Amino acid sequence: MRRAADRGAAGGCVAASRVWQISGMSIRLRDVLMGQLETLRHEPIDKRIRATLGDATIIDTTGALLVWEPKRVVPTYAVPLGDIAADVGPAEAGDAPDASGFGVAAMGAPQLLGRPVLDPSVPFAVRTTAGEVLELSGSSA
Repeated sequence: MRRAADRGAAGGCVAASRVWQISGMSIRLRDVLMGQLETLRHEPIDKRIRATLGDATIIDTTGALLVWEPKRVVPTYAVPLGDIAADVGPAEAGDAPDASGFGVAAMGAPQLLGRPVLDPSVPFAVRTTAGEVLELSGSSA
């Protein structure tokens, strides 16, 4: 597939500000995802996800989700609690990452398609959803 500028209007593609659309046939996936940037998004994956803490495997799952927080363009994994072989509990007050120096305003408002986003330069400690900071320790097995 070529851009409309390469093929001309007769080719059926419309390119405006690098947005791709094939009239009546499909829409570019990035446009769909960016249209939902302000919402919490997820996608089930067909992969086995494993994580270790020291020498112990503490996560082994095929039930993970990719999760994009609002405004975040890079996902993180969410795994079922039952697939975590470690103690899960609230982080101690001093263990919570300090995110005060980050965020859209502090970082000079990174933008994508004219919208503020949390790109990979913004650490995952910067949250856009409610919740609490959790900590994994030891083994629950």
